Amino acid sequence: MTVTLINGLTTAESIRNTVKESAAEFFATHSIKPGLAVILIGENPASLSYVNIKLKRCAELGIHAELIKFDVNVSEDTVIHAIDVLNARHDIHGIIIQLPLPPHLCANTLIDHVSPQKDVDGLHLHNIGALHSSRPGIIPCTPKGVLTLLKTIPVALKGKHAVVIGRSLIVGRPMTALLLKEHCTVTHIHRYSENWASLTRQADIVVVATGVPNLLKAEHIKPGAVIIDVGSTRVIHDDGSSTFVGDVAPDVFQKAGYITPVPGGVGPMTVAMLLQNTVDTAWSQHNDR
Repeated sequence: MTVTLINGLTTAESIRNTVKESAAEFFATHSIKPGLAVILIGENPASLSYVNIKLKRCAELGIHAELIKFDVNVSEDTVIHAIDVLNARHDIHGIIIQLPLPPHLCANTLIDHVSPQKDVDGLHLHNIGALHSSRPGIIPCTPKGVLTLLKTIPVALKGKHAVVIGRSLIVGRPMTALLLKEHCTVTHIHRYSENWASLTRQADIVVVATGVPNLLKAEHIKPGAVIIDVGSTRVIHDDGSSTFVGDVAPDVFQKAGYITPVPGGVGPMTVAMLLQNTVDTAWSQHNDR
């Protein structure tokens, strides 16, 4: 069987071009740029890399971006005060808190302190609740990117059996809600699921988001299935070099019908969706005034 790669790089570039046009129109209309604030706590190398990518993309697309950086030992009250200031600013339309956080800080507490209208990661309790009520407001970036990629291939979602592996609040749970909204029959698998391979072998679509390299193998899927690999784990080799590995094993490429590669699949879409959410919320906030 010949597998077809689902190209996240191409789709993300198309979305960025649309976002750039919308950002320019927003500036022409309101004389300010869409504004994004990124709160970064500590010196996590992966977080620093992700933040730099986001800031670079913002500059390319005409989005004003600010980095609010705190020491790893910052108090929760200090971060909440910074969020309050950003919530009140009319030139900041989106706020994200870069995860993961140091152990002494509660991610849910800080995220839920962000104004729901500025929660461009879509992780505020209000936005998550709206999504699971089939009334989505701001949709979490990675699941939104996955759904966008699924809609680029000639496979109708309605009535398909989709299996989601992983139940994080960032990917797995909102992904299930989005697929249900598209009228898929959805099975959710997590670390305590028994005989999970018997379920994935029935699936037309498998979305795997666990951070476990090579978890999903060819023996776990049926021929021609659509496979979405959200995982991206950095693996250090004996010679000191490193590569990023997904949750899907290489032998799956010999059996799947469509698949997202790592890198170049879901990753670029997550950033593109963040930029899209930022510009969309800018328009929404100014139209509501």
